Amino acid sequence: MNSQQKSACNAMLLALTLLCALSVGLAQVEISNPTSGQAISGVIAIQATKTDAAHGWISYKIEGPGQSGDFSVAVVSPFRVDWDSNSCDADGKAVFPDGEYTVTAVAHLPSGQKLGQDSVRVTLQNDLPSDEKPTSIKLVADYKRGREMNVAATGRSRAKLVEHDDVNQQIVQLYSGLLTADWRERAMSNSAGHSAIVRKYFNEGYTSFQGTKPTNLRRVGDIFTMIIKSDASISPKHKGDPTFDLGALYLELPDRTLREGSTWKGPMYVLPMLRADRRRVTAKHRLDGFQRVAGYKCARIISTYSENDVTLTLHMGASAGPAAGRGGAGPDMGMGMGFPGGPMLGPEMADVFGPGMPPDAGAGAPGGQSAAVSAPAVTEVKTSYKGARISYFAYELGQFVRCQDIVTHKLTIDSSQFGGVTRGGGMGGEMPGMMPGDPFMGPMGPGGLVPPAMEPLLAGDSAEREWGAAPPGQQQPRQEVKKEFEAEAEITLTTIKSG
Repeated sequence: MNSQQKSACNAMLLALTLLCALSVGLAQVEISNPTSGQAISGVIAIQATKTDAAHGWISYKIEGPGQSGDFSVAVVSPFRVDWDSNSCDADGKAVFPDGEYTVTAVAHLPSGQKLGQDSVRVTLQNDLPSDEKPTSIKLVADYKRGREMNVAATGRSRAKLVEHDDVNQQIVQLYSGLLTADWRERAMSNSAGHSAIVRKYFNEGYTSFQGTKPTNLRRVGDIFTMIIKSDASISPKHKGDPTFDLGALYLELPDRTLREGSTWKGPMYVLPMLRADRRRVTAKHRLDGFQRVAGYKCARIISTYSENDVTLTLHMGASAGPAAGRGGAGPDMGMGMGFPGGPMLGPEMADVFGPGMPPDAGAGAPGGQSAAVSAPAVTEVKTSYKGARISYFAYELGQFVRCQDIVTHKLTIDSSQFGGVTRGGGMGGEMPGMMPGDPFMGPMGPGGLVPPAMEPLLAGDSAEREWGAAPPGQQQPRQEVKKEFEAEAEITLTTIKSG
């Protein structure tokens, strides 16, 4: 065999080796749902399999009309992600308009090394075809005796400071978190063109906010008997009966025939923040179009509303412990970790807090600064907000089957409600007679907590001096913190019914 033949043979062997390696890599992950060429709509379960399911993760990205193509989520076994293609933005526009999409899954080792990827191309079609859309329609609530619907609600709150401040950063983090709830609805009588009696069985509901323990929503486990009129308005059966806030967040339908683009004004209830009481607002409504949701043909209604200079009462729950101001990330706030005594928080928490802790969370202030920040059971905020609700009314069923509220706030927060009006100087070492991690005091020392009552003892007469390093065991100067500060928040609440 001459040198040219040897070179050609070596090149062929190298090519075969690379091809085998590539094949092994690509075989590491495979998307089992959806399948290429499939027409999809609504909530799509994206499912992939990975050769070594016990280690590493799979990251997903969705590319299509208006999408950046960034990897948006990473999950561990069983590697399932629910793609809610009905999601809308704060203006009520579809985040995922109809069209062709490519779903890509990439397998990773625990080290982050990429093992392989797989992609499928699908067609998203949520809007009804033109030949299925009604030219005019009258929307009427209609309940049949014995009909049951299961309802799931998920909420998300994000908050950020307008101007950064170390202490207020700890406070504003208490406004970021999640809400989860579910209940069952059963029609106890027929509508017959009039009112129906409907019972709502509140199975589960809680909020999981950073810095506070998971808190059950009020009246979990109760049964509510409601009157639902033909215009979809909801009220308790008897005057003075308790209301079910989450179960009454629907708009009132007009008593006239509508066409696509028709508008009207009317009242509806909203939940402006996830821990606030519901409020009655007057909204502008528009029949925006028709699409299929949860298997039903639906009228899509976009409602917009706003309120200025209002005060909201928030039920904060109990603090989870000294989560703010201590050095290092807390053991109960990382992605996918649970609060003591509370439900586990899944990977969706990363969408709220980012990977691990949010910026500055749990980081002690420099030079031994500390901020005593804890959530009161009840607090108030001043806000101006605007919101959009996207409602889907299944006109053949006679019920709303999905609602999504997106509310954006400009908040004014009184930091004194959180014990955070001053930065007190921590001692260079631990205070004698106090154990680190004491449930009242919290950890002491650099980056530790100092309760408000202790700050005057530690600060001395140095409130006017600037911060600076001090030898261990000596007090740090004290600095006044602005009592009220501005923040922005976005609240998204989605409810979905299923038969």
